[in-house]
Amino acid sequence: MPAVAYAGNIIKVGDRFELYLDQLFTYDSDEFSIARRPSNASDRSRIVGLIHNHPSYGEQNKDLVGRYPSRKDWASADLAVAQGASAAAYSLFLADSRGIVREFKYSDKQLYGPFQEAGFVRGDNLPGQITTSDCMAKQ
Repeated sequence: MPAVAYAGNIIKVGDRFELYLDQLFTYDSDEFSIARRPSNASDRSRIVGLIHNHPSYGEQNKDLVGRYPSRKDWASADLAVAQGASAAAYSLFLADSRGIVREFKYSDKQLYGPFQEAGFVRGDNLPGQITTSDCMAKQ
């Protein structure tokens, strides 16, 4: 059975945030879909992030690398920004295979590229985990 991941866009609506869960995709090959932009959000500047998970790959080093956004994750962020999301406000929120959620700010993208597996295994520039108090502070 292939590993399963979920994704959703985070949209700012007034003074609150909404999660728009869009689709499910699988990692059974190198080809999978990124979460589409919500069809009901005509003003794409309200999209402030994407949250998704990286499931366990069954290998320690792959799971350690999976703590970071992939190239395709960053490509999704690039697309969101190109379609109107604010580069200063946009973040990727990633739940790793152990369920730890981290925020990767688009404005800090240069810290995570180019892709270097050894650095990701070591945890270079790895943000701390997010707690519920961190989420409440964003409001």
